[in-house]
Order: sequence, then structure tokens, then C-alpha cells
Amino acid sequence: MRDIPFKYLKSLLSSDGLWVSNEKFVVDLIESYLKHWDALALLPEEDPKNDWSLLTDEEWAKRTEIQNKQKEEEKKQSDAAAAQALAAFNALVPLKKI
Repeated sequence: MRDIPFKYLKSLLSSDGLWVSNEKFVVDLIESYLKHWDALALLPEEDPKNDWSLLTDEEWAKRTEIQNKQKEEEKKQSDAAAAQALAAFNALVPLKKI
């Protein structure tokens, strides 16, 4: 029940045909549902860090600068790993000739 999308839960709870013997059951269901969804990881489109729509020009520039630095660091690490792999391979080449 906790995994159903919110619009279906809302539709179910707002239905005139919903009959419960104790309203506490509905409250407990809603609390359980909210706790379950709060425990899940955010989707990329839900993450506030990915929403740049309300940023000032200064904040936009700062985030862009941080992203560029992260990309440069990732490229350096990737290049270093490739160079290390190539060096290890080149070290084996003389052994093949023997």
C-alpha cells in the first residue's frame, strides 16, 4: 500500500465510498505512507540541488564553476587511470619479445 503513487492514494482517501470503522486507521496509513516516501532517495528531478530556476546570476555562476571544477577533476582522475593502465601494459610488451 505504501508503494502506490500519491495520486492514487489521494483518490482512494478522498473517495465518498471509503468506509472505515476507526479514523485512526486512516491517520496511521497516511503517516506510514509519508515515512516510507521520506526514507526513499530523491529522484534527480526532485532534488533541490538540481533546480536552478530560482538562482541569482551570482549563484548560477558559482554552481557552474563548481561543476566545471568537478568535471576537470574527474577528467584528471580518468586520464591518470588510463596512463597507469597504459604504463602497466607497456611494461609487459618487452616480456613478450623474450
